[in-house]
Amino acid sequence: MKDVVEKAQTIPNLSVTMQDIGDSYVKTQDSSQGYDIWALNITGTGTYYDDTNHLSNKKSEKGILFVMSGLHAREMSPPEIVLRWIEETLVGQYGTNADITSILDHTEIHVVLQSNPDGRVADETRQLSRRKNMNSNGGQFYFCGEDGYGVDLNRNFPFKWGLNSGSSSNPCSAVYRGEYPASEPEVQAIVNYMTQLFPQDQQKENPEDMINVPLSQDTTGLFLDIHSSGEVFYYPWAFEEIPSPNNDDVVVLGTKMAVYNNHELSGHGSADFYTASGVSDDYAYGTLGVPGITFEVGNDFYQDCLYFEANVVQQNIDALTYAARISWKPFQLSKGPDIASISLSPSKRPLSSQDTQL
Repeated sequence: MKDVVEKAQTIPNLSVTMQDIGDSYVKTQDSSQGYDIWALNITGTGTYYDDTNHLSNKKSEKGILFVMSGLHAREMSPPEIVLRWIEETLVGQYGTNADITSILDHTEIHVVLQSNPDGRVADETRQLSRRKNMNSNGGQFYFCGEDGYGVDLNRNFPFKWGLNSGSSSNPCSAVYRGEYPASEPEVQAIVNYMTQLFPQDQQKENPEDMINVPLSQDTTGLFLDIHSSGEVFYYPWAFEEIPSPNNDDVVVLGTKMAVYNNHELSGHGSADFYTASGVSDDYAYGTLGVPGITFEVGNDFYQDCLYFEANVVQQNIDALTYAARISWKPFQLSKGPDIASISLSPSKRPLSSQDTQL
């Protein structure tokens, strides 16, 4: 990521910054081990703001897209897709591609590339099929096995946490939810960052008492959690098979993104719906007041390289770019017409003297 920041410094009007937003579980136990959780902030400064337009005011002017990947350690494709999107599309084309330049000049894109760095390193170096973080849960390592202990970070978010439908209190379960909501430092870091990022006036004071209150059509901001696999979009509600009050709006949004990556939509009423409580997209929608969608990219945790290059990476980069384009007003803009391409054709009418008059 530091290479991206350094490259951006050579590109006029492009701002890419890194922020340490917290520590992984292992680092909280031993500061000489483990990893920092890093967030990238990518935006263009080609749009003019006067001296009074500080960051808090700019949030009302620019779209906000938050993307995270790597929450489940064994899902190899998502961080690679997101990193390529940043390197090749956002940074690589800013200032030369008019569409990308305009998107970034009007959008703040925030990315947590490796949300579970301890787990990712363990999976890569020990060839484990690890889903969870590295929390040993007071000795559960000895009962659960080397790849079975830890907390499923995508069952630890503080919205509808603790339901037995869609999570487990068994520390050896793949969907173990942890000891309490946001018990894990990785989730704490992400929650704290997003709480400061998205507009305060959209966030809900009593989220679990307001599950039937729809978000405004003027809502600003969009949350995406990139996982694998299945080639589907998941969206609220996940904690129970009931539609959210913005179900139709989110279906339209997901349908538009699916134009690019051909994903199926899996929500209320879908044949492949399954309950999941304490998950990131329910938290984003139910607490922070922004649409939340989970990508499940590709068809394997350890994706075949040929399939990845041919059917996964560019298609999802295009979907991410579309999400950034509409993040200022995702419900409104996803319902409007989109320009997919522009072409010129030669005139079939010969020029007349009137065409050339000044």
